[in-house]
Amino acid sequence: MHGFTLLKRPGTRQSLRRLAGLALLVCALPSQGWALEDVSAYSEELIAMFKKDQDARKNFDRDDPRTIDNLIETDKNNLARLKEIIKAIGWPSVDKVGAKASEGAFFIAQHAVTDWPLMEFALIHVEADYRAGKSPGRNYALMYDRINMLHGKPQKYGTQIVNNRDGCGVYQLEDAGKADIFRQEVGLTPDLKTYEAKMCGKR
Repeated sequence: MHGFTLLKRPGTRQSLRRLAGLALLVCALPSQGWALEDVSAYSEELIAMFKKDQDARKNFDRDDPRTIDNLIETDKNNLARLKEIIKAIGWPSVDKVGAKASEGAFFIAQHAVTDWPLMEFALIHVEADYRAGKSPGRNYALMYDRINMLHGKPQKYGTQIVNNRDGCGVYQLEDAGKADIFRQEVGLTPDLKTYEAKMCGKR
């Protein structure tokens, strides 16, 4: 369900609010170093939050209001708690909380489509872990594409799928001819055509 997102192009005021929010988030980060023993509880909590995130999506049914409410509430609670954790220890990177917990933080941020400053803040750290070989390129590509899509810009890796009354398919691409090359560079499989068919139930 990573690609089904409503599109909204930001205006000038929205852009200013987004930048201001990002600045506040950065300023809220702890100035002192963190100790390994201080983050173990956060690691376990993030893994539990990630499980709730995934369970809410596995149980989601467009025709069942209860599952819709559960998904909304889960995302709301996870987002609020993730921001508290970030204020306490900074971004939950792989070095701080471990690969599984860090990936949980990534997916919670990936689903926080109403909080663009957080998504943009997360992208900086997700990319850093990817460039350092500590997290998969898939995570970076998903966040990069989703942020571009939310800004009304073309995506690079073809990870975002749009499903609406006009049909289901890959959201606008930066360079359709090189999309599979870009996907290979970050370790994304399968090829774009197969991915689209799978996500849109065409197979």
